[in-house]
Formats: sequence, structure tokens, C-alpha cells
Amino acid sequence: MNIGIFTSMNGADDHHTIRILFHNYIADLLLGEEPWLNKTTVCTFPEPWYRPPLPTKNNSIDKNIKPTRSLVSYVGVYHNELYGYLHVFTNTTTNTLQINYGDGSWLIYPTHTPDIFVGLGNNIINKRLYQDRIAFHHATNGRYTIDRVEMTTFELNQPPSFTKISSHISEGGNEADSCESNDKSSEEDSCH
Repeated sequence: MNIGIFTSMNGADDHHTIRILFHNYIADLLLGEEPWLNKTTVCTFPEPWYRPPLPTKNNSIDKNIKPTRSLVSYVGVYHNELYGYLHVFTNTTTNTLQINYGDGSWLIYPTHTPDIFVGLGNNIINKRLYQDRIAFHHATNGRYTIDRVEMTTFELNQPPSFTKISSHISEGGNEADSCESNDKSSEEDSCH
């Protein structure tokens, strides 16, 4: 039997684990074999056959660090030609910033380094996708207003940079009014 399996994925797949499991399952079905993976083992793999060591990375977040500037200065809609739109807004329930990107959502907390945040997955990705470095950058035109954000965890080798296109954002972080960050007046005056 001549078969080929091609998979295109969007997102993380460390060591190609998900693709390998998926291909093995498809190959078993096409060859008429009983798949060795099922609904339970595909989610727990490599268990029950092998118990991997516990992760050593400490994802604890100090939620008491104060940001170096007002949270409202980070709020807005950011855009990247390849990655699309990213929304940053104030989560009034947690009194911190939240980033929405597609179906993903992160509560982000400041670190001891100015304009650098870390994030914990929220909603459907609850605590699963840890963002260990979200770097906001400011304009170098003397105003020092936030004009872009770099999502390091999206792509470690060449992190995408999202340019701020608006400082207005609706409740829930999904829509924005038009307010270009290129406006000559101050960000706070022109966009709030």
C-alpha cells in the first residue's frame, strides 16, 4: 500500500510529539491495524508507558509587582502582518492587563524589568500556555509612549513584533475605535 501523510500545524509541537502521534494513529487506521492510541492515551502520552520527569521551570508569578507606568498606557490594539491582531486591555476583575489573541487569552503581570510582563493562560487555555516574556517597547521620539509589543514565546528565534494601531479598545478587548498611535499629540490625550 502506497500512502503518505502530510500534516500542517499552527502552534507549538515540541519534538514533533503531536504530529508523530497523529501520524501513527492515521497509519494504523489505513493499514487496518488496531490503533495503539485511544482517546485516553493520546492525551496522557507518553504515559502510561513512560512517566516523564517533572518540569523544572518555575512558572510562579509574583502578582504584587507594580508596573513602571500606568496600565492604560499598554492598552490597545496591536497588529502584525503575519500574525494578525492582538488586543491588550485592563481586566477589571483581576486589576491587571489581559491579552486576547485569537482564541487565546492571557492575564499578564509586570516583572522587575520595566515594560516586561509574564502571562498565564486564561479561559480555554487556562494555565496551559505560559508566556515567560512579553516585551512592550516605547517610541524613541521623546514621548516614550508604548508603540509595540513583542511576543517572545510565539517564536523564540524571531519573536513577532506587533505595532500599536489604536489605544481605544472596547470592554472585553475585541474591538477598537480608530485612534492611530502615530498621532502627534500624546497617547493619553488623543486616545482616552
